[in-house]
Amino acid sequence: MPTDLLGIAYIPYDNRGAWKYHLVGELQSSGFAVSKNDIN
Repeated sequence: MPTDLLGIAYIPYDNRGAWKYHLVGELQSSGFAVSKNDIN
């Protein structure tokens, strides 16, 4: 493919806010220095 669309992570939104924790996990696995403790 000429683009990197396969590298995009889709995290579905939910009303309980679990998507935030999934997003932090994806960012951490990509090398970002984020913590689940920073979520409000």
